[in-house]
Amino acid sequence: YDENKDPSLWLTCSSEPPFLGDSCNVSCHLECALKHGRSGIARNGLIAQLDGSFYCVSCGKMNDIMRCWRKQIMIAKDTRRVDILCYRLSLSQKLLAGSKKYRELSELVDEAVKQLEAEVGTLAGVSARTIGRGIVNRLSSGQRVQKLCASAVASFDSMVSCTVVHQGNALNLA
Repeated sequence: YDENKDPSLWLTCSSEPPFLGDSCNVSCHLECALKHGRSGIARNGLIAQLDGSFYCVSCGKMNDIMRCWRKQIMIAKDTRRVDILCYRLSLSQKLLAGSKKYRELSELVDEAVKQLEAEVGTLAGVSARTIGRGIVNRLSSGQRVQKLCASAVASFDSMVSCTVVHQGNALNLA
């Protein structure tokens, strides 16, 4: 895929919160995980406990996928190249497919994709070869799309901080 050059495109089985415990530390390229049935990503919305998570294709441990989603949307928000914007938005949309927990984020990403597709065509199967290396600022929708990406990041960060505060309050009450 990317000859292991871009760490933002790799998922790693880890012991990081919220899924503590033994992990195998095996890495899997995001494109491979999206295609592999054992990761559960394509079926995200069908398994309530997997919403925002993935299964390690090696050991089966549940891991958080939202850090990876945030990396994709941050790259989309900050990139200058149209091909990268298209690719990272496409990945972001796939990672949230069927999510109930992150429905608000999914709607923001879907709107960004809709606006971008109106100008560049479908993002399905997007690659640098098909889109080209145009400049985002030259797109009439470029700024709007990147503002939607920024809104999605802000919304996610707010969700995470509220969760941490809520968990902290629960710990204080115990």
